[in-house]
Amino acid sequence: MSISSTSSSSTTPYSNQPLFQFGGLASGLDTSSIINALIQADSQPLTDLQNKESAINSQISEYGSISSQVSTLESSIQTLTDSNFGGSMNIFGATTSSSSNSSVSTVSSDNTANPGSFNLNVLNMATSTQAQSTSGIGLVTTGASAISAVDSGSITTGNFTIYVNNQAQSIAVNSGDTVQNVLDRVSSAINTVTGQAASGTVQANGQIQFSYATGTNVSFGAQGDTSNFSQIMQLATGTGNSGAGTFTSLYGTSTTNLNGALVGNASNLKTNAINQGTFTINGVSFTIGATTTLNNLVGAINSNSQAGVLATYDPTSDTVKLVSK
Repeated sequence: MSISSTSSSSTTPYSNQPLFQFGGLASGLDTSSIINALIQADSQPLTDLQNKESAINSQISEYGSISSQVSTLESSIQTLTDSNFGGSMNIFGATTSSSSNSSVSTVSSDNTANPGSFNLNVLNMATSTQAQSTSGIGLVTTGASAISAVDSGSITTGNFTIYVNNQAQSIAVNSGDTVQNVLDRVSSAINTVTGQAASGTVQANGQIQFSYATGTNVSFGAQGDTSNFSQIMQLATGTGNSGAGTFTSLYGTSTTNLNGALVGNASNLKTNAINQGTFTINGVSFTIGATTTLNNLVGAINSNSQAGVLATYDPTSDTVKLVSK
């Protein structure tokens, strides 16, 4: 018997299968799960590092966002403190200041002030802030004084009104009148209404006083008056006492002439001793010449800034006042 062989190109049936395979059938172990668990355990440190990397990247991103916001804030602050806006806008360069006694002195500061404490030394005490005549400077008005001379000639002619027991009486004031002429007309008007005697006189201090029957009411001045006699002679604001039957002007008046020369006493002052020469106010010299008037002198003082005072004449009290500027 002969035996022959035949070659074949087919592959071995197990050529594509793993050389080794462990199954749980023979050993009873789940080797695949064990291997996967071992691989997972070995790769856990890598996973942890990847997680840490992700967390760090998130922090870097947050820090970047914060840095951007800080830069924006810094830019805004720089704009606010930019010198183009002036030093007063620099809120971080501002300084505060205070005085230990604000009733004596106050203090303020800007952003150029140097920090520190400072003492205020008083080398000289200030003198009075004003000086005033101790009494009236002019000749006191009398009954014989011409109305054109009273209060620097400010009385106007015309008529003024008095009320006697609420009855209006018109009193004339003429250019050539003396004060007593006018007072006599007022007394006559009171007598006309009451039928009893009345009199008006000028007191030693220049105040005017009327006397009339007890119970008589007298008042001075009305809206339609053309003469200001009752205002200039202080009758419009005087005080009456019907019980005693008197009425007295509020103040006395004088015949001081503001436009009359001081030298020679055309100004009608109490004294005739003013001479030509100079006097000083706060070290500034002022000159009184032969024709200098009180108005001239007041104007010269007020126009001089170095003297530092304001001069005024008060016709009510007939005084001159100097007030520090």
